[in-house]
Amino acid sequence: MLGTRVLENGTGTLGGCCMVNVALPVDGARVHDVGVKAGVEREDVGTRVRDWMGEVLVKDYDTFMQTMFYAGEWWVRLSAQVYLELEDFVWAGETLKRVCKRVESGEWVGVKSKL
Repeated sequence: MLGTRVLENGTGTLGGCCMVNVALPVDGARVHDVGVKAGVEREDVGTRVRDWMGEVLVKDYDTFMQTMFYAGEWWVRLSAQVYLELEDFVWAGETLKRVCKRVESGEWVGVKSKL
């Protein structure tokens, strides 16, 4: 649904449980450029965006999804123990697409993390 991929290791065993880490559809180069132009240090962009996403998911969408910045990309951890029905995953995917568009628009710039 996000058009990305699942984080996996060389032996293919990371997905052998009820949790999965999915890459978020964010253009990292574009987001870094927006941040740097706004005065954010390049090395701080990943964590600033991650923190902003966490706050927005709670505040604007009444949910929590664990986001992380790893290996130069933003990821989300989804659990089949939380998302029980297919409709739950569809809702999560649609919500994440909206949040990622907001990230790419630069909405996160200038927002200090409260976490």
